Amino acid sequence: MSIESLQNYVFTSKYSRYIPEKMRRETFDEAVDRVIDMHRTHFKAKGIEVEDLLTICAEAMKKRLMLGSQRAMQFGGDPILRKHARIYNCTTSYCDRPRFFQEALWLLLCGCGVGFSVQKHHIAKLPSLARPTGTRATFQIPDTIEGWSDALGILLSSYFTSDQPFPEYANRVVDYDYTLIRPKGRPISSGMGRAPGPEPLRRSLDLIRSLVDARIEQGLTRFRPIDAYDIMMHASDAVLSGGVRRSASICLFSPDDELMATAKTGNWFSENPQRARSNNSAMLLRSTTSRKQFAKLLKSVREFGEPGFVWTDDLEATFNPCGEIGLYPQIDGQSGFAFCNLCEINMGRVDSEARFRESCIAAAILGTLQADYTDFAYLGDVSTRIARREALLGIS
Repeated sequence: MSIESLQNYVFTSKYSRYIPEKMRRETFDEAVDRVIDMHRTHFKAKGIEVEDLLTICAEAMKKRLMLGSQRAMQFGGDPILRKHARIYNCTTSYCDRPRFFQEALWLLLCGCGVGFSVQKHHIAKLPSLARPTGTRATFQIPDTIEGWSDALGILLSSYFTSDQPFPEYANRVVDYDYTLIRPKGRPISSGMGRAPGPEPLRRSLDLIRSLVDARIEQGLTRFRPIDAYDIMMHASDAVLSGGVRRSASICLFSPDDELMATAKTGNWFSENPQRARSNNSAMLLRSTTSRKQFAKLLKSVREFGEPGFVWTDDLEATFNPCGEIGLYPQIDGQSGFAFCNLCEINMGRVDSEARFRESCIAAAILGTLQADYTDFAYLGDVSTRIARREALLGIS
């Protein structure tokens, strides 16, 4: 198979929308027009004139000099205009607040990769746990990504003793009604893929409930990092489209956390298959990590290929699942999600200094336009302010 054939296959299978009135999938140029029209609509609504900039970007993309966010190519149009998070490749945060779990699931369902820290000082900020002993309550799950995410938040709210995202479910035994969720195989509103049906979500929630019950049965009153990690991995298993896993994540942990360091050793693939949904990396502080500590970690890496490690000067830094971008998901002492996006220059089409300059200009412009998508109603004001502060313009 030639490179061109492979490129066409990937575009057609992953990004090209079906056009019912033409009874075919869109061409690459039509997909570019769809993305450009989305930017046009977005900035027109804000009263900002960017037509000259859009022309530069469209011409460069159609000449295949550069590409923008592949999430924009995948979800470009109403799905992104309705949910700005869909345009971002990756996000990161700390697992330091009860709403983290449902927000992370929401982002995975949006198509974002999620990096998250379960370092001990972050997990310590979560409230204590207690088995629900109150009356039963039924939550009918709406067939939306917000509904699915709320279902997780409601389950954990029933166990947390304070700061519950849904205080009306605190100390109540939660039942779920899945009847609103469309059957497996139905089209989904983003225009890409098919609905997985209710079973993946049902299974994930059942496994998370069993995990929390087991920890309480063991006498624990707080989540350990490994517990928070496993909850996110079970939640990730609910993120499917057309029967294919669609979640990507990286979990950052404290280097002296033995349970996290050995999470993917031994017979984990049979006993804890959910852990395959993430890469795991220890956060190594340059100023304090000893040779002995590093050697112990490296022994596991040599033997099992896991975990990874990240050298850092700041344990509050986080990284996207690909590991190439550092993010700081807090502002004014409050934590939220930070976002990153990429434009990429196709060096195979660069045959002169002038062409390279043209590509760089177009990529920088498109990156700037992409960074303006910062309305995240489900995540709240803190994440919006972080995104507007960072406004990352990654170009590779």
